[in-house]
Amino acid sequence: MSTLNSGRSAPESEKSCSTGGSGISAWAAKTPPACPAGLAFPLSPVAEALGLPLAYRYEVESHWWPIPLNLDDEAAGGLRPVHDFGSTACAERLLREWQWLEERFGWRPPPPGECQGTSGVMNTVLDLRGYQILTDMHLKPDLARHLLAVVTETLKSYLDWQCQVLWGGVRPATLGIGNCSDSLISPHAYLDFVLPCDEWLAANHAHLGIHRDNRLEPWLEAYLHHPKLNAVDCGWDSSLAAVRKMLPADRYHVNLRLDPW
Repeated sequence: MSTLNSGRSAPESEKSCSTGGSGISAWAAKTPPACPAGLAFPLSPVAEALGLPLAYRYEVESHWWPIPLNLDDEAAGGLRPVHDFGSTACAERLLREWQWLEERFGWRPPPPGECQGTSGVMNTVLDLRGYQILTDMHLKPDLARHLLAVVTETLKSYLDWQCQVLWGGVRPATLGIGNCSDSLISPHAYLDFVLPCDEWLAANHAHLGIHRDNRLEPWLEAYLHHPKLNAVDCGWDSSLAAVRKMLPADRYHVNLRLDPW
């Protein structure tokens, strides 16, 4: 993987886990593994690049998660997008981790199929502003649009960087984005505030896939405004019959995220 491997050997601190374990087994340790920086393919690299601190949470899928900042009006209004993701500490850490995985386990990036770490714009805006963003959409719409634009532009920078580093600039045909937090806003608010962001992100891809880990049907009509939509994740309380009625099998892929219990 010549793009990632600059010829630098990983430091000794990155070659052995502080927990005393090694390899995959160390990931299940009771303290975050230290090889090299938690082995965290972040769920929210954009949030990290925009300055959010991270916390390692075992009770939530054992990932590094961003700690919400709850920015006030002045800080939110002054936030600016990161246009060069490759210059961030997050990008440097990811390169170290990928190199470590390659050297230790022979890891290779998969063929261009799906960009990783693409938490949706609402998810990240909530991390930055907190639930205040929900009232901003009604009382301070200009501030809400500013924050959404900051996150969207930073996410685009991250996607561009990832495609260049992993696949030499080749883009996956389908962009998959995690829109879990759309459940906190109405379909109308999605169309007004978030759809333009998702459309801008999908512009360089042939198709768009939307992930939801909760009920999908009330937002489907809004999502169908995306001409590139061709795939969805159904949350656990979705009605497959209702989803399939709106998304026929000959045009749309549907992935079920249903609790068997």
